[in-house]
Amino acid sequence: MNATIIKLAAIAAMVFTPMLATAQWKIGIEGGVVHNTLLVSKCYDYDRHYSGATNGIIGIPVRYDFRDWFGIQADLSYLAKDYSMYRSDVYASNYYNYTNSYLNIPIYARFSFGGTKLRGYVLAGGFIGAWVESDVEGNQYRYFSQDPYVDYGNYHFDEKVPFDSRRDNRFDAGVSGAIGIEYQFAKRFSVFVEGRYLYSLTDMQKKYMLKQPTKHNSTFALQIGFMYSITTK
Repeated sequence: MNATIIKLAAIAAMVFTPMLATAQWKIGIEGGVVHNTLLVSKCYDYDRHYSGATNGIIGIPVRYDFRDWFGIQADLSYLAKDYSMYRSDVYASNYYNYTNSYLNIPIYARFSFGGTKLRGYVLAGGFIGAWVESDVEGNQYRYFSQDPYVDYGNYHFDEKVPFDSRRDNRFDAGVSGAIGIEYQFAKRFSVFVEGRYLYSLTDMQKKYMLKQPTKHNSTFALQIGFMYSITTK
């Protein structure tokens, strides 16, 4: 048993020692636009309709390259996962535009390919995070269903949405992937352009009622950023 452990340790040392010898730490900044879509199981919500919305993202990526083709990357990202909802039929004048701020920490395996200066890459992994803040702007039609019909006009609002611990699930987690191109224009500096996708596996709502619709965020991001090599080969 001890001999087997020693052999495995020796093999691991032979594999990882050259990788660590050529490893590089990199840190950077990134930002861009995100388009989020709320994926909803409609259930009985036949008169509620959802559409996506576009906002921004900013983040700090940290990367550890074992080789020029493989590394690991973690980000600290602040982004908006917005969406809109409008009503139809008798509630047709009602609409609600939600701005939802999230703090996400994606963790990726990074695979790179190409030349010395210009390289493509693919990221694969997942993320955890938190729903930080929510705001809503919209219009609510104020009326009573009476005969004859009485119209009390519209009410426009723009306000913060208070979280309800019995209903709102503020924990966020899911899977994520990206594809991009990076160009090293100096010994320690590079610039990149990236398309990223995040799918939340967690529902925005806790199970607080029967037959409630599920709500998951589906988010595309287009980013540009810069990386700085803390260590060089």
